[in-house]
Amino acid sequence: MVLTNKWILDTREKVSKFQEEIPKEEWERNWTKERLVLSKFMILRDEDEDMDCADMTDEDANGLIEFKTFADLVGSCTGDNVNHLLEQTIKMYATGIPYCIIVYGYRHDYQMKSGVSDEYVLSALQKLTSIQAVLKVSIVYSVKDVKEAIEVGKTFLRKARELPRRMPIYNLFKQVEDIPVAMLCGIPHIGPVNGSAIVEKFGDIISFVKEVIDKFGITKPNFNNKGIKKKIRDMANGINNVGPINMQRVIEALYQNVR
Repeated sequence: MVLTNKWILDTREKVSKFQEEIPKEEWERNWTKERLVLSKFMILRDEDEDMDCADMTDEDANGLIEFKTFADLVGSCTGDNVNHLLEQTIKMYATGIPYCIIVYGYRHDYQMKSGVSDEYVLSALQKLTSIQAVLKVSIVYSVKDVKEAIEVGKTFLRKARELPRRMPIYNLFKQVEDIPVAMLCGIPHIGPVNGSAIVEKFGDIISFVKEVIDKFGITKPNFNNKGIKKKIRDMANGINNVGPINMQRVIEALYQNVR
């Protein structure tokens, strides 16, 4: 089987110049531009702000890539209260999708042109190391230029489909059919497998929970009621790895949404 990919570049001006490095035929065949914001990759609440979060991805959202020149890298990590790279990394981390930062351009060239000291560069790299350690982001260095950065990005995205997604964050794709599962995966101990099984059994889980609550006249989650406990056991029956305790967690979590 031949593996094909459609690549997507962000529409921001910073990334638009990358198109100049891609042969016209290849661009027309395999590339497109799109605003790569959080809502493309994860489900946001109404009160959440939709923000730019990546420079490149592929059509299946297998991974996210942020491109940085070495100068950008230093500038986004140095100075009092400068946390630009940290903020960018947190946004990619929040999606639950594999991601990396590709740094192109060489340190030596940057220092020769800018005249900045080793201490200044090392302070930036020190902050980068702390971001790497906490948020587990992959960093690719020693990339020559934009053209090579694009090829490295393609390689990462091809391999990203083999990397684990962080769960219970289920935001692999923003598709309507995923929303009920995504909601359930926000509940402790409910992951994508048993979340999908619950939705498969009940369909609209919120309507089903509402029906249960109305039937037993629940004014607050009172799970000592024998009738309710039996209904919860019945609901959990036949769903692998769910059980009455996890089903109770689901009802408790959804209670506020159905009253």
